[in-house]
Amino acid sequence: MNARGSLLIGLVMSGLILSFALIFVFVALPRFTKTTLVPGIENSTNQPGSSGPTDVLKQAADVKTQADLKAVQTQILVYYADQGKYPSSLAELISYTGTFVSNSNIMYVDCSDQSAVLYSNSSNYPGYVFNYEQVNPTSGSKAPSCS
Repeated sequence: MNARGSLLIGLVMSGLILSFALIFVFVALPRFTKTTLVPGIENSTNQPGSSGPTDVLKQAADVKTQADLKAVQTQILVYYADQGKYPSSLAELISYTGTFVSNSNIMYVDCSDQSAVLYSNSSNYPGYVFNYEQVNPTSGSKAPSCS
């Protein structure tokens, strides 16, 4: 093979490699790096498929709060099953179970020995109302109260 033929083959091969790289960067890469929203949590723009870094961080904080609430709810149910009453405060629950949830937005109200309210002091006030052994999830524009 002469020098002209090998030069032409080299140019064609480098062109193919460059075109595959450009196709990957402009077509395939955005498909795999698109951020998606967590179902059930609203984004600030309220447009499907559009989520910026602040929306993703807010959703992560909301998911963490929900997980913390669920963990504390489980600890409260264990306390109730062992003691036959709800704890008078989160400090009593922490000393009983030995675990601690570091979310400062979690609020706990002891209504009586047989009822209590656990909620997050954040958007939509998600939480739980405990009445005897029944647990009802809550979410509203104001904090749940003992009823």
